[in-house]
Amino acid sequence: MAKKKIREIKEHREGRRGLTARKRKFFVRLSILAVIAIIIISSILKLSFVVRDELVLDLSPSSISINTTNRGSFSITFNARVQKFLLCRSECSYTFRDISGNTTLDSERFMLSQPSFSRQYNLSINKSGEGQLVYLFDISCRNIKSAVCSASGQDRQKSAIISVDYSLSGDERSKKAEIESGIQEFYAEKSAYDYSINASAASMDALASVLPNSSAEEAELISMKERALSDSLSLSQQLDNISYLFSIDDYTAAYSAFKNALPDAILSLFGSAKNLSDYSFIVESAYTRTIANMAALSNLNSALLPEIYNYSVRAGNSALAIEAQNVSAMIVSFYSELENRSYASILSESSYSDYLLNRTDTMFLDYSNAIGAGYLSASLEGRYAYLVASEFGYSGTAAGNVSSFAQKNSSLQGLSEACLLMENISGFANMHNSEASAALASSELKNSSTFLSSLNAFPQNALYDSEQQVDSEISAIENSSQYQQISALAYHGIANHSAINLAENATMDDVREMAYVNLTPGFQQVLNSTCSFLKSPCPSIQLGSIANFTLHGINYTIPAIGAPENFFLKGGTPTCCFKGSCSECCPSPACASKNYPVIFIHGHLSYDRNSPEFVINSFADMQAKFEDIAYISAGLIDMDDNVSEREWGRNPEPISVRASYYYVYYYDLGIQTVEARKSDSIENYAIRLKEIVDEVKRRTDSPKVIIVAHSMGGLVAREYLLLFGEDSVDKMVTIGTPNKGVEGAFVKLCSVFGSQKECEDMTEGSIFLKRLNNPNNVPKKTRIYTIAGVGCNTYGKPGDGVVIADNVVLDFAKNYRIEGRCTDLVQSDLHGRMLQPEIYPQTLKILKEIIADNSTGPFSSELIKR
Repeated sequence: MAKKKIREIKEHREGRRGLTARKRKFFVRLSILAVIAIIIISSILKLSFVVRDELVLDLSPSSISINTTNRGSFSITFNARVQKFLLCRSECSYTFRDISGNTTLDSERFMLSQPSFSRQYNLSINKSGEGQLVYLFDISCRNIKSAVCSASGQDRQKSAIISVDYSLSGDERSKKAEIESGIQEFYAEKSAYDYSINASAASMDALASVLPNSSAEEAELISMKERALSDSLSLSQQLDNISYLFSIDDYTAAYSAFKNALPDAILSLFGSAKNLSDYSFIVESAYTRTIANMAALSNLNSALLPEIYNYSVRAGNSALAIEAQNVSAMIVSFYSELENRSYASILSESSYSDYLLNRTDTMFLDYSNAIGAGYLSASLEGRYAYLVASEFGYSGTAAGNVSSFAQKNSSLQGLSEACLLMENISGFANMHNSEASAALASSELKNSSTFLSSLNAFPQNALYDSEQQVDSEISAIENSSQYQQISALAYHGIANHSAINLAENATMDDVREMAYVNLTPGFQQVLNSTCSFLKSPCPSIQLGSIANFTLHGINYTIPAIGAPENFFLKGGTPTCCFKGSCSECCPSPACASKNYPVIFIHGHLSYDRNSPEFVINSFADMQAKFEDIAYISAGLIDMDDNVSEREWGRNPEPISVRASYYYVYYYDLGIQTVEARKSDSIENYAIRLKEIVDEVKRRTDSPKVIIVAHSMGGLVAREYLLLFGEDSVDKMVTIGTPNKGVEGAFVKLCSVFGSQKECEDMTEGSIFLKRLNNPNNVPKKTRIYTIAGVGCNTYGKPGDGVVIADNVVLDFAKNYRIEGRCTDLVQSDLHGRMLQPEIYPQTLKILKEIIADNSTGPFSSELIKR
């Protein structure tokens, strides 16, 4: 029994030992399987991270165009979405920058807790004038490497460019328009007043040569000129101030100056210029009048005054003689003052010359009245006497009829001639009467009463006939100014007409011979009083004289200042800034030398199930570094964005964009749709590149672009040139591009993971490459550059791990080489890492050189190593 129990116990123990051994073997096998599973899963995950894009970042919108006023406000909302492996944790950071002002408005780094997030910004503008502001929102996200997330840690980046066009407010616009329309009128007025000042200054210079030094007028003119020039300068300063305010677009301050300070300044200039012009005209006129008056006085002193003085002395008119002496002395003294410039004021001299002329005129009037009355009396008596004497056979100088002496001005010469005629007739009458008395005494007819009666009647008839003749002549000048005076001096009824009865043996000749000549009753009185001066001697004292009259007027030329030019306000043009440096927005002269926009084109998508963002992101760091050479990053171009024409071309600095030929934009049922097409031929991609180039040209208003392409993107760009020509491309840079094809293991792997059509086109010896590399297809205008990487064993030859360096080189291009190395397991990452400026700054340096290269002609075939 005991043995049986012991045996059972042993069997039980042995059974337990067997069970434990089996369990141990099971768990060991299970553990091995678990490790193998973990290794397989880990390898699959690692392979997924290598082949597939570990993180896809979307940002919307990618570009925004905003229109507002320079005091306006606006709101911007950015929406970001991240697609990643479930087991990965992601970190994101963003910055929101004012590119124009070179300031960071917002930035943050955070762990992503949700697949999407938004940021909204409410911004306001406080600017003067018009212009454009540029903002940039940059976001980058990356997966954090962990035991369950075999991430590369590489950032995925997206950017959004916001262009804000601001214009004047309605109030500023109306103020600006009013200033622009009215400023020219003020400037034209200023030009007119400046011309007036110049004219006055020319007059002053001419007067300075003839007026006494330090005359009252000269001092006043200088003071007025200084005031006018000061006012002109003040107005110029006001115009310059408005121009300056215009140049800084401060239209409110410019309008205030335009409405207040400028009218005050123009009014002040008007007053001072007018005062100067008026006074200089007065002074110039006074001098001119003085010289003209002096010339007239000099002539009077040499001719008229001696005549008046001579007549007055001989006629016994002492008052008139003294006046003639005094005025002559004053004229001579006045001339001496003018000639020696010994006077204090030309205005006083002008008034004094007027006074002398007026005094001379008064004296001449007295003289004329004295001469005139005697002249008419003597002329009229002479006419009567002549008519009477003619009846008795007088044959001396004839006396003109009444009309002839009535039309002549009274003068000493006329009076002298009339008196001389009277003297002649008086002599004739005396001689005739003496002879008549003697003839009658010896004639037998002296006792004939009839004959004596005829001797009395004949003289009366002669007087009567002369009276009738003169009355007839006076009637003929009834409308003359002298009619009343001559009519008052005429005789009326001084004789009667009687019939003449001749005595026996007597004839009319006997009567004419023995009759007395009876002249008018006043004849002898006029002869004795009016004409008595002719018998007086000439005065012994002579009046003073002016020997050589040397005074002259002034003559000057007003400096020509030309027609007033238009006053162009400087400034008032839109302003664009980049990193705090501002200038006039394009189009402007400064934009003529502006660089062309740069388009970054990605390469081949190695795994065609990935999003294109996997390769589009390859140029993100390079694009950011292009800000160092004054390129504004516009991020990834979205053909669907509503960006207006020339919107990206207003800033004087050029734009850089990343673009993808994988995206197709089309309308579907009236809706703009975008689709990723990653399995087409390179030729199809070139057609899409044309759409991109045309859109960049439209948005930037640039005639050409610069293309920087990586890998297969270089083939797409070259195919574009072949299909559509070179007019739109200034330069083309291909980086790691298999211009002569790919070979080796890449060919086999390419078609496994990537697009078969792309791989076929890129394979060495393909029909596509043969056509593309045809010598007849060498670009003639576009400058071509290549950059190849070396340092990796690429199918037994130097290259970047993917493309053999010699397959990048083009005979007609400028060829660069970059020394590097591959760091990944498959020894191929130099191909992509060449685009990272932090790792390979040589690439960025080469691109800067290419952008600045303005050379022409063929390139050297020498490889340039960096």
